[in-house]
Amino acid sequence: MCKQQYLPFNSNHPAHIFKSLPYSQGLRIIRLCSIDSDKELKLRELMSEFLKCGYPDSILNQCLHKLKNVSRKSALTPKTHLLLSNLSIHTPHILSLFDIKVDELILNIPHESRPNVIFLSLPFYKSIPNLGKVAIETILIEAANCTNVTLKNYVLGSVFKIAFTIHNSLGRLIA
Repeated sequence: MCKQQYLPFNSNHPAHIFKSLPYSQGLRIIRLCSIDSDKELKLRELMSEFLKCGYPDSILNQCLHKLKNVSRKSALTPKTHLLLSNLSIHTPHILSLFDIKVDELILNIPHESRPNVIFLSLPFYKSIPNLGKVAIETILIEAANCTNVTLKNYVLGSVFKIAFTIHNSLGRLIA
């Protein structure tokens, strides 16, 4: 029986979840342990716990094999664009610890060639499927017909990010 609070292998979840859980927990151990012997011990203990939760040896061995190729520095190095941007703004000294130059940020893409991001906030209606897709397609069609070349190029060269909000309704206002 599982001593820890790990997801039992016999639960009703997609297969990729059962492969990613031991791996992501292993990455946490790699990030936390600065001494290799501690890391090895904790990884063995972790795999033992997943074994108790019914995970097959094949998944756990594959996970251990992948984790052996991950160095602590690699696991700690910030990689996503959003994280790198936030670190460069708020705590650039952290980036210098990983030899990441603030000027080389944004994946070496010059400012002029970075895509524009247009954020859309739309109400969520269960009865209107694909509302976000319809909104973007409508904007792109209208932009293609736009006579203002600057505006047209800006919109057509943009990436759209959509967030859905809860719409106001009489029921929500009364409750």
